[in-house]
Amino acid sequence: MSSKPTWYRNLAVLRAAGLSDADLSAGTVVPFRRSLMEFQMVESWDHLQQLRRLAA
Repeated sequence: MSSKPTWYRNLAVLRAAGLSDADLSAGTVVPFRRSLMEFQMVESWDHLQQLRRLAA
């Protein structure tokens, strides 16, 4: 069990990871999207912002 704020914070993280309400209500384990599993080293904050814009 978790507190209400923690529940909604975790729910927001799952939705940001690409899960929908249907995925969550099904009660099954859903694999994360491939793009979340690929990592790339960043050299600066500017580089990080560029990657973020490309991902959107």
